[in-house]
Amino acid sequence: MRVRAGIAALTLALLSGCASYVTSDVTAFQNWSAGDADKRFAFDPRQSNDLETNTYQRLVQEELSPHGFRLTPLAEAAYLVTLSYGTRPTTVMVPQVVSSPWGPPIGWGPWGGWGPRPFGWGPWGGWGPPVIDTPYPATDAFLTVKISQQNDGREVYRVTARHVGDDGSLPRLMPYLVRSALGDFPLPNGTVREVRIDRQKNAGVVNEVVPAGTAAAGNANERLVSPAR
Repeated sequence: MRVRAGIAALTLALLSGCASYVTSDVTAFQNWSAGDADKRFAFDPRQSNDLETNTYQRLVQEELSPHGFRLTPLAEAAYLVTLSYGTRPTTVMVPQVVSSPWGPPIGWGPWGGWGPRPFGWGPWGGWGPPVIDTPYPATDAFLTVKISQQNDGREVYRVTARHVGDDGSLPRLMPYLVRSALGDFPLPNGTVREVRIDRQKNAGVVNEVVPAGTAAAGNANERLVSPAR
């Protein structure tokens, strides 16, 4: 029971933002050519040209840059990069130990029963108190980055980073989602993994935007800014 109680306490700590790191689940699919040295790219011009989208594009640009990607005007780009992002309300189940309704147990003395329990078996017998799963509200925040060839529209890379917790602030979480998604580009096809990044005090998006004209349409709490296909 101590193990389950510890799991519950840890889960609550992670959801309450007390953890010293941000955990994201990352999945990736790709048909990327390792020998492709031409990494000129532009952001999909059909995406919305608002400050929020532009700010997240700046984060993506900075994370792609160490991997040889270079932002260029649309006419010169070999690839188009499209972002999908948003938040959704969700529920997580946390194991909770049920307290005894009968108070302190009465047993056979200080070491009676099956072991060094102060009063023998206790109210739940030799198995300990039951554990139930308790629902807690949480936020599912996600980012998907898609890379397509501009000449034929063929998708060559798609990665999604997802964080579930009680922090519903997408601007505060986006730097961690971007790093989780693109830090080890390119991931093998079919990758499913968990990424932990140290939480930085006062972390948030940078107060910069990409040049005008690199983005176009979408809105809402669940911000799927990729154009429908």
